[in-house]
Amino acid sequence: MIAVPDHLLLKDVSHSDVLIGSSGGRSVTVEVKVRGLKCTGKKPKINKPDEDSKQAFLVKLSHEIILHSRQRHPNIVQLLGVGHPDLTIVTEYFPLGLSVLLDDKRHKIPDWMKSRLMLDISQGLRYLHSQTKPIIHFGLTSNNILLTEHFQAKIADLATSRAFFDPSLTNLDYGSFIFMPPELFSPDDREEQRKYDVKFDVFSFGCIMIHILSQQYPIPSEQYIFSNGNEENSINQPTLEFVQVSEWKRRQSYLSHLPSGHTLLPIVEKCLANYPQDRPESSELVTDIEAVGPPTPYPLSKVTPLYQQKMIINSLMKQKLVKDDIWCLVSSHWFEKWTKFIDIALRVGIDGCNRSSHPGPVTNFTLIKFIKFQPTKMKKDFTENVDYILIPEIGWDLLIQWYGISEKSMRLSRKVVKARKHAIGKLMVEVYPITVLVQLVFPDSSDDGKIDYEVSRSDTVAFVIEKLKELLDVPAMNEARLWLQRSDKKILLKQTDTMGDNKSPSSVEDNDTLILEVKKGGKWTFQDDISKPRERYYYMHLVNLPMSSTNDDSDYEVMS
Repeated sequence: MIAVPDHLLLKDVSHSDVLIGSSGGRSVTVEVKVRGLKCTGKKPKINKPDEDSKQAFLVKLSHEIILHSRQRHPNIVQLLGVGHPDLTIVTEYFPLGLSVLLDDKRHKIPDWMKSRLMLDISQGLRYLHSQTKPIIHFGLTSNNILLTEHFQAKIADLATSRAFFDPSLTNLDYGSFIFMPPELFSPDDREEQRKYDVKFDVFSFGCIMIHILSQQYPIPSEQYIFSNGNEENSINQPTLEFVQVSEWKRRQSYLSHLPSGHTLLPIVEKCLANYPQDRPESSELVTDIEAVGPPTPYPLSKVTPLYQQKMIINSLMKQKLVKDDIWCLVSSHWFEKWTKFIDIALRVGIDGCNRSSHPGPVTNFTLIKFIKFQPTKMKKDFTENVDYILIPEIGWDLLIQWYGISEKSMRLSRKVVKARKHAIGKLMVEVYPITVLVQLVFPDSSDDGKIDYEVSRSDTVAFVIEKLKELLDVPAMNEARLWLQRSDKKILLKQTDTMGDNKSPSSVEDNDTLILEVKKGGKWTFQDDISKPRERYYYMHLVNLPMSSTNDDSDYEVMS
């Protein structure tokens, strides 16, 4: 049985017989629907020799599913959940895969689109590799790059690729084989001694670049060839010896149609370096491709007309607030520049706009406070419509599809909540948080540290527990509960309640202390030794918008 948080379990997944792409040895991918929404479903084929091996794999798959579900980036496929009980991994829907596009020889893909595809993939890799604990995909191929209707590329199969990855190569199919780096096939039999890093994915990306540029699978030539040696044998004939061929030369022929001075060739060659340390970082790839790739036409100008973009965004901006909906923050400066660009382009046409009038990628990094080793948070004292614009989440996603996102910018999501001061139920978007002190309590902890974290008062206690476990590196499978410290008493918070139940003794207020207690060895810390727990202290944020609700005091257990 797979073990993932309840909010990732989907019990109403309806399957269809519509296959998406080709079925591989590891999984079958079909079109599914979740509450009427068309999605992609991937069901892993678990072929394990015994029950113990199967359970070990399910534990590994659970961890990777949880990891994938936490990733938020325009170039990473969004994991929506897991079908219960058939283990179908459900993601957002995509009408097309990169390999299908490249295999269709009837259409020549323009150079600017090829450059855009490579840039999208490199940006997704940069996001995975730049995290505090870098995430290696381990199975990056053209088959798991999916495309939106606007041909935006997104990296897929993060959970299944990492779960199936096996250095012994027993799970490696031929389609994956041609994209894998040479260190995976090292003659060193001590698999446990092999060390892989993010350059594993960089090599695979280099192979994908060849596939995009040539529209042919980059099947490598022989790794070793016979070459005439310098010495002669007893009959005065040159000796023949085996010589290893570089990974670049094994695939170079696929790019022979390109001119020798093609600006992307040096990037491909560096990605295919035999040794990981000689390959570039994914952040370098983004910079290099942006610098040398052919200029991309104004995003989606030929797909979504500018007048439609304006109409769509204006309509979304006018929609009424709905409780628990998500709105996102965009820099006012960028939004004003976008508005002016649309107006000018509609008046004189795109050809009449100079390059400087284009708004460029969506930005909001000027709103963000970056602290080393701390989660990002929004700077204080900003004003709506002066410093930032609020836009519905779907509007943010559309802008990212149309224009991309700038470096250091990220999704700043805020929830719509009911404000306590307005008894008639006025709704507003949460923007700024308050700070409470959070203690992590479990046996044998000696590490001290503090982090800032933002959470809405409308979040349930169960949701906050999961987010705290994620941030504090508590294994997802460990049971935990949340306490509210009030003077000399501790109130156990009910997991189904929200953090802002103002009429109950559990309502979280400014400067309160919360305690995340983790069960270990089958026992709770407070039950064993309530007077002398080992503690770590962390700061987290709760949105400073008091809520109105009615809960009975009997819902909470009080401990002295």
